[in-house]
Amino acid sequence: MLLLAACSAALVLAGLAGLVVRPVPRLAPRLRPYTIVARTSLGRSPDVVPGRVATVDHTGGVLARVFLPPLRAGAARLGRVVESHSDESLRLKLRQGGYRDTTPEEHRIRALAATVGFAAAGVVPGVVLQSPLLTLALGGCGLAFGATRAKGRLDRAIAERSERVRLELYTINQLLAIHLRTGA
Repeated sequence: MLLLAACSAALVLAGLAGLVVRPVPRLAPRLRPYTIVARTSLGRSPDVVPGRVATVDHTGGVLARVFLPPLRAGAARLGRVVESHSDESLRLKLRQGGYRDTTPEEHRIRALAATVGFAAAGVVPGVVLQSPLLTLALGGCGLAFGATRAKGRLDRAIAERSERVRLELYTINQLLAIHLRTGA
């Protein structure tokens, strides 16, 4: 029992550390617009990373191949309740937020998983304390927080990205002016 409590505390602390310490942003996406001309003039592809090819994954076992597709379809349908935008609107928001590799279905599934996870995390203290009212209240709070978290995160990413584009516009204009002056 003590080992289970220690593992739970370690997971909570790791999760909190992941929320506080943000990963370092990659430099390649910021430099890509400036390297396209040089790469194409050398006869190379403008993209450094080759595109992903859609393949069928046969690495899973029989149970994964049988139960995973219906589970994903059900999660995508339930995810529409959490994230109610149309596919085109959500795809545009994901692109504006910088999530180019995420499809609307994947985003909805992640939002649903977060909603269910936070609701379950809210229910646990009520069950431990054996209080039905506390269980419902904390479960409802977890459900509301999880449902709004994905939308808020996407809106925040869009706002941060638009601010970054606005700040880098001056640098881009300076580089264009230098290229015009030199005749490049």
